Amino acid sequence: MKKLLTPAIALLNRFSFSKKFLLLFVIIFSIVGVLVGSVVVKINSELSFVKQEQVGTKVLSELYPLIQLTQQHRGLTVNVISGDQSAESKLQEVRGKITTQMDSFQAALSKETSMEKVSDDVKSVVQEWEKTKDTTLTMSVGDSVAQHNQLISLMLQMLLDIADETNLTLDSDLVNNHMNNLLVQTLPQITEFMGKSRALLELELQLSKR
Repeated sequence: MKKLLTPAIALLNRFSFSKKFLLLFVIIFSIVGVLVGSVVVKINSELSFVKQEQVGTKVLSELYPLIQLTQQHRGLTVNVISGDQSAESKLQEVRGKITTQMDSFQAALSKETSMEKVSDDVKSVVQEWEKTKDTTLTMSVGDSVAQHNQLISLMLQMLLDIADETNLTLDSDLVNNHMNNLLVQTLPQITEFMGKSRALLELELQLSKR
């Protein structure tokens, strides 16, 4: 078994901390994608109550990429503030993707009329994103990370509100309930912990180069 893993371990040892975290993000969000697909397939055979769950999974499939992009924006902002000019173009690219994904998410949400609480969440997220975009490059690294953390915290709360209002947290089926719990709580919290850790590592790497 050890011999089988040796090539993979050797390859990982060549990666920088940033690339290792990026790989972990890809793996986890791939798992999220599989889980979303599994939930959609399973609930297609049910009616009424489950139709709301279908709405929830569709809306969440637009929200997950938005959270991921915002986490990337946090790390890139740390790089730029720390003096890494090569990160500026990537930061602008991610900003453009966030704007596009925000529009896509709002378009998906606008098709549903039964989520007033989520509509209020969206307003708060949009306002916080505009503040984050306009101010974080002029902040200290600590304040910039804190501002991003606040924005992502609002997104994670919005994720929970969507799950509540679309029955994803109320499913009596044990398997569905566990899968939905992974989708709306466990995996998002894991990726956010990793994102915060990545931002701190990026800062340490930048400082070590000075």
